[in-house]
Amino acid sequence: MKTFDRQKWTEIRLQGHSRFIITHGMLNWGISMGLFSTLGSFVYDFVTNVPPPSKWNLVGSFLIITLIFGYGMGETLWRHNERAHKCEHQ
Repeated sequence: MKTFDRQKWTEIRLQGHSRFIITHGMLNWGISMGLFSTLGSFVYDFVTNVPPPSKWNLVGSFLIITLIFGYGMGETLWRHNERAHKCEHQ
């Protein structure tokens, strides 16, 4: 949500905090950052002629980045939208 839309945020709030964290944080932000970092490691390995890390290291780093970064972004967006929603009601 680039600009704050009160009606849209009200509908999202009704679905719940956890669902917002999963859909907007982990699925949107987390997966995109996880893919970006995983592909970035392949590009770095290709440029520096270093053998790529094992597939389990890549899977593990992808999952950790997706979960941690996704949760952080979801929580940040939730709090930001809650503040904007509260300011609009005052």
